[in-house]
Amino acid sequence: MRKPVGRQGMILLPLLLTAAAPPKDVDAVLALTRTTKATYAVCTWNVVTPSEEVQLKEWAAEYHQGDRHRVETPRDRIVANCATGEAQHLDVRTGEVSTSPSLAAAACGVDANRKLVAKQFLGRETGGRYGPVSRIAVADDGNLRTYDVLDDGAIIAATIHDANDDATERLTSAVLTYSHSLPEADIFSTASLSRSVVPDGCRSGHGG
Repeated sequence: MRKPVGRQGMILLPLLLTAAAPPKDVDAVLALTRTTKATYAVCTWNVVTPSEEVQLKEWAAEYHQGDRHRVETPRDRIVANCATGEAQHLDVRTGEVSTSPSLAAAACGVDANRKLVAKQFLGRETGGRYGPVSRIAVADDGNLRTYDVLDDGAIIAATIHDANDDATERLTSAVLTYSHSLPEADIFSTASLSRSVVPDGCRSGHGG
């Protein structure tokens, strides 16, 4: 005989029924990264190669809640409203704060400043440390890019290569830590740009 659904089952059932289905194509993944309302914090370790003579190994961090997004690197801090397109940028080296329509397009999900000439859904991977990942590839006139995206829209890995015969690698980015907790309450205001909220473990490349 089938047992009746208990109180806990009655609470969980609506959640299961209303859970968002995983994205099934590249356009859905792109939209997810740019329009997610999830709360998350991601720290990544990046190898940046702007030229043959220069290679940088450094941290980056991204924070999101609702329509608000924050990006930090050793040189830059950005806060953005992904719904309105308003954003502010702090140059950490000079202390100068600026605004530009391109800031939110760059900060909120997959960079939308460049027109895509090709895009492809590369499939799903399960069993990862932070859950299932959708992998996509996109191309513009200058770059070939790949992204690993969690089901809440957080980007946890990326690569960038030149769109030429050599396909020179310009960036590899891999997650160090991911969570649903933000470091502080006020991290999305213009005033918050005056301080970093990135933990020492992220800066060192060890996570935490």
